[in-house]
Amino acid sequence: MLLKMNEAQVSLVASFPPGFFLENIAGSTQTGFYITCLNRQELYWLPPCPESGRSVSPLLVATFEEGQRPMGIVNAPHNPNVRYLVTSELTGSSGGKSYLRMLDNADSAVRLRTRTIMEFPPSARVLNGLCALSESVLLAADSFASCIWRIDLDLSVLPHPTAKAEVWYSHCTMAGKLNLSDIQPGTNGLKYSAKTKYVYYTSTQQKLVCRVQVDACTFNPVGEAEVLAKGWQWDDLILDDRDDKQAVAYVTTHRDNAIVKVNLELEDDKVTDHDMKAVVQGPACSDCIGPTAGIWLDGRVGQSALFLTDGGIKRPPPDGILRCAKVIRVDFCDV
Repeated sequence: MLLKMNEAQVSLVASFPPGFFLENIAGSTQTGFYITCLNRQELYWLPPCPESGRSVSPLLVATFEEGQRPMGIVNAPHNPNVRYLVTSELTGSSGGKSYLRMLDNADSAVRLRTRTIMEFPPSARVLNGLCALSESVLLAADSFASCIWRIDLDLSVLPHPTAKAEVWYSHCTMAGKLNLSDIQPGTNGLKYSAKTKYVYYTSTQQKLVCRVQVDACTFNPVGEAEVLAKGWQWDDLILDDRDDKQAVAYVTTHRDNAIVKVNLELEDDKVTDHDMKAVVQGPACSDCIGPTAGIWLDGRVGQSALFLTDGGIKRPPPDGILRCAKVIRVDFCDV
C-alpha cells in the first residue's frame, strides 16, 4: 500500500506481528538489511528491497543469550560483509553487562558468523545507538550513564579483532531515567558526519537533538555540546549532509509517531520552531506508529530511506490495540 502525503510517500516493505520492538537497522541494498528486535533478543534479515511498493518477508538469523538486548547496529567501514552490534541487559534500576559483537555474513546473508569482541567496563549501563567515526573507531551511546563511549578496534588481528572502550564524552544533555514506569533513555541515537565534523545525538527524556564537534585527526570531542532542536521525544536519526552548509536530519520521535526534518545548522546560535518540520506523522499515516530508526537506501541519501516502527509499544494507539511492527519505505518529496 502506498500513502502519499504532502512531504513524502510511504510504502510498506515488511510486517512483523504486534509486540515486536524493532530497534535498529544496518545493511545495504546489495546485502539486505539486519534488524535488531530488542524485546525478543533477536536479529532479523530483510532481503534487498530496492523498489518502492514491493514487500518482502523478514527471516530470523540470530538469537542472543537470555537478558542480552540487541540495540545499536552499524555497518563496518572496512568490510561490506561486517556489522558491529552492541547488546545490554536491563536489571532492575541499573544496567547489567554490555558487549560489542561482530556479525560477518561473508559466507551467507542468513548464516551469520557472530563473535563477541569485548565486554564493556562495569560503569556502562545500557548501550543504545552506535556509529562509526572511522574504520577503527566506533561510538556507542549509553542511555543511562549520561555519556558516549569510544571503542577503538585493533584491526591488525582480523578476522578476530580486539577492542577497548573508554568514555568519549559526557554531558548534562545525555541524562535519562531508568526508574520511571515508562523507561526514557537519555542519549539514544547518534550519527557522525565526516563532512560537517560533528557527532549528532538525540536525548529522549530531555527531548533534545544535540551536536558536538569532532577533531578529524584524533576523533576526540571539541568544545561543548550544542542543542539543535527541542520538544519531541526524539529517538534516532539519519543525516542528509550532501551540502555540509545546509545539513539536515530526519529524526524518528517514537512515542510521538512522527518523522521530523531538523535543520542541523544554528542561526544566530538559536533554536527555533522554523528549524523543524514533521514530514510523516501518525495517525494520518497508519504505518508510522512508533517509528524507531532508519537507514538511507544505497545512492538515495535525501530521497529514499527505510524506517522501523514498533506498532505502538511505547505509546499505544488511542484504541489501546497494538499494531503490527513494520519496515516502511519513505520517499521524500522536496521538503
